[in-house]
Amino acid sequence: MKATDETVALEDVLDSRYSWMRMIVSFLIGGLGIGGIWSVVVAIPELQAEFGLDRADATLAYISATVGFAIGNFTLGRFVDRYGIAMPLLLGGIVLGAGFILTGLAPNFSLVLLLQCVIGLGASTSFSPLMADVSHWFLRRRGIAVSLAASGSYIGGVVWPLVVGKLITIDDWRLAYIVLGVICIVCIVPLSLLLRRRLPGHGMPIAADAPSGATRVIALSPAAVQWLLVGVGFAASFAMAMPHTQLVAMSSDLGFTITQGAAMMSLVFGGGVFSRLAYGLLADRLGAIAIMLIGCTAMAASLFVFIPFDTLWVLYLASLAFGLAHGGILPNLVLVVREFLPAREAGRRVGVVVGSTVVGVASGSWVFGSLRDLTGTYQIAFFASVATSLAAVAILAYMRFRAAAAIAART
Repeated sequence: MKATDETVALEDVLDSRYSWMRMIVSFLIGGLGIGGIWSVVVAIPELQAEFGLDRADATLAYISATVGFAIGNFTLGRFVDRYGIAMPLLLGGIVLGAGFILTGLAPNFSLVLLLQCVIGLGASTSFSPLMADVSHWFLRRRGIAVSLAASGSYIGGVVWPLVVGKLITIDDWRLAYIVLGVICIVCIVPLSLLLRRRLPGHGMPIAADAPSGATRVIALSPAAVQWLLVGVGFAASFAMAMPHTQLVAMSSDLGFTITQGAAMMSLVFGGGVFSRLAYGLLADRLGAIAIMLIGCTAMAASLFVFIPFDTLWVLYLASLAFGLAHGGILPNLVLVVREFLPAREAGRRVGVVVGSTVVGVASGSWVFGSLRDLTGTYQIAFFASVATSLAAVAILAYMRFRAAAAIAART
């Protein structure tokens, strides 16, 4: 009888007004927390100039942030599955804000690198753990809900490059970091307290005909599904690293201003917000794997556009096209986890898969920076990003084939 009462309570809260309020709070926190990753991308030319670095070494600041970000995504999932999201978010907001402020006061680049890792660790709480948490509160509208929550990070990607770029022109990168630190502490800490409520029967299977908690079938083991998604996440995010981490620096190489480079980044994230919402709506109808196939193919095409052109208006269009293509890929990785893997393990499995995307971006940013230092241009780097996009397409095509095989075996 207890299980029945728990199920009724669960049905009452799924897709409810409270669920949507929770998604909105997650959207806001995601937008604030992502500043921990994208702020340093705009500051790379300033760090290079102040500390006398080459491009690859300056990019280490971004890589350090992504290392902390990856550690958080890999390790926090089990804690969130068991204890909920509120406490990690509260502590993450404090760590993130303190990391920003201390970085703004750091006297040398070695300390900047260490603190960037702290910033990434604090920012990680507002990424995959949030998406995993939101996915538990929806059933019929899970695709659009997770996409909306994930879009907060892209709204932050639109806003923070412009804010940081403006603050740098007013004073320098140190002022920008101190301002971001204060904003994160003041905003994230109280917002996290709104997410203290736990879902009834949290982590237990929902559907009676899906004992694992999965909602779709695939002719692969759970471990195989997870590792294939790790491969997709790594390959796709490796490709994304080229525009995400090098656009501002590339625009500087081409003679454009930091503000114009930041505008390219804003177009990337603005297009990404639209595609996340569109992909989320389509995923509820077509399934997440099909949408990811479309996204990764379109991403490869958009990255190819960057190769032959170096005029400002074409780069603006290419940035927007890339944003429209790739923005919905990451939320749909989360949806694939929820479609094919146990619900009670969502936090852990989402953390591993999303963590692979962080490793991919970090690896790509260093590789692409090194290729630029070796060749003097980003041409080869863009070719490499197209190739890894197509690798993600190949893995997804195989998974779609195995899912179709499982459905056919049941009929």
